[in-house]
Amino acid sequence: MLSSLDHPYQKGGGIGFSLQAVITKVDAIPLSTAQTRIQKMKEQITLAAPTCLPPILTSTRDIHVGIEELRHSISDACAI
Repeated sequence: MLSSLDHPYQKGGGIGFSLQAVITKVDAIPLSTAQTRIQKMKEQITLAAPTCLPPILTSTRDIHVGIEELRHSISDACAI
């Protein structure tokens, strides 16, 4: 999916929209493997969509991370 979204972005010179992946439910990843698995996801995102902004990690269940960062990113994107 990211590849198919990234292709028109590259053809258009990056004008009109940007891509940003959101990795949700990071609290569901076992702590013992979280760092490795998240790094692998980030690498796969970069391979699939080189122009994608750095992914935001989110969780609302136990650790409540990333929500404010996601809100700010959406707000910034709407201000373009």
